[in-house]
Amino acid sequence: KLLVIRQLTSTLFQAEFSRAKASLAARHAAELDALRHRHSQEIWDLQSQLEDLRARVAVCDSTIDSKDRLIESLTAAAAAERTKRNQQQQLFHWRVAAIDRKREEFASRLAAMHAKRAMMRNAFHTWRMSIVNNWRSRVERACQARAREVCEALTRDHEANTQALHETIRQQSAQIAVMQTQRAGFEDQMKRALMRGVCALNMEAMGMFGEERCSLCVCVVCV
Repeated sequence: KLLVIRQLTSTLFQAEFSRAKASLAARHAAELDALRHRHSQEIWDLQSQLEDLRARVAVCDSTIDSKDRLIESLTAAAAAERTKRNQQQQLFHWRVAAIDRKREEFASRLAAMHAKRAMMRNAFHTWRMSIVNNWRSRVERACQARAREVCEALTRDHEANTQALHETIRQQSAQIAVMQTQRAGFEDQMKRALMRGVCALNMEAMGMFGEERCSLCVCVVCV
């Protein structure tokens, strides 16, 4: 009986051990399958994220390239505008210098004419005095009349020339004032045009940047 009991006990123990071993192996296999499935899912998720990141990097590269091209075009436009403005300023200075040279030449001619007339008056006065001293008794009245006529003619000519010269100087001064006014207006228009161009470029650049970048750029431009 003890031998039979021992055999039965051994048989039951072996059967229980077999069932436990089979159950453990099945559970282990199920856990391995679950781990493999989760690992495959994680690998798939990581690959999807990697592809998404690669797509975003490509989009960012394209955006950066377009912004670089925009910056280059804006820089070239600003350089061209600056060159044009410098050329216009040089042309204006050249015109002002030419007007100043003409005015100096005119003043020199006027001074020379005045000196010549003064010399002529002195020569006439010397001649008149010599005539008066030598022929006072016979030609005093004729000389006085002639001298009066010559003086009146010279006075009229001098006054006419003086008025003409004053009118010319006034016209030149008016032209210079008009050119200075035009210069001030031109510089003001250039400044406004540049500011409008810069604002337009800033708005275009802000449109290309994101919404968050736009708000930051608006703050910077306002400052």
